[in-house]
Amino acid sequence: MFLRKILKNIKIYARIAPKQKEQVINELKNQGYVTLMCGDGTNDVGALKHSHVGVALLSHPFDATKANNGEVPVARQKPVPPLQIPEFLRKRLPPDHLYHKQMNDQQKKLQKLIEELESEEPSIVKLGDASIAAPFTSKFTSIASICNIIKQGRCTLVVTLQMFKILALNALVSAYSQSVLYSSGIRSSDYQQTLQGMLLAACFLFITRSKPLKILSREF
Repeated sequence: MFLRKILKNIKIYARIAPKQKEQVINELKNQGYVTLMCGDGTNDVGALKHSHVGVALLSHPFDATKANNGEVPVARQKPVPPLQIPEFLRKRLPPDHLYHKQMNDQQKKLQKLIEELESEEPSIVKLGDASIAAPFTSKFTSIASICNIIKQGRCTLVVTLQMFKILALNALVSAYSQSVLYSSGIRSSDYQQTLQGMLLAACFLFITRSKPLKILSREF
């Protein structure tokens, strides 16, 4: 009871356990608040599940961890001994300067081909532990993605409501017009039906062109 009274006056919760995070989220939901939770580890999974909107933040360590995987830098690798070519093959090969030049050209072409293949590969985002419970995942460690989620969410809500309004108005107008025309013994022509369908398609076309606002407005 004491937590419920002071909950709306608390701005920062520091050093709390995972169960306490769930309790705070549930209490805020019981008081009618819309909750959004950000987390990057398994200790945030419970709160992410209970919140209305859950955002998982991915935290990628620095590349220095690759040293533990047995990867050796190129500069520290042992030099490869030169290849021993038999005498009868050495006579058939071009001179040394031409041979080394050809080998360098081939190595440059191979290196360029490898770089092109690596650049064409799609970047794969490795999901974290919190991504299991969160419907949204951000590949950055910053919470700036929350603004984008709110913008896109508001835009989606407005578009969905507008779509239902268009469908409802179209059904009411069609039912009323068909009833009046039927009572008078008249029916719509093919051109009128075609024009009505084109106008309805234009309304849905305008819906697809909708975009979220660049700046969030305060909700009262």
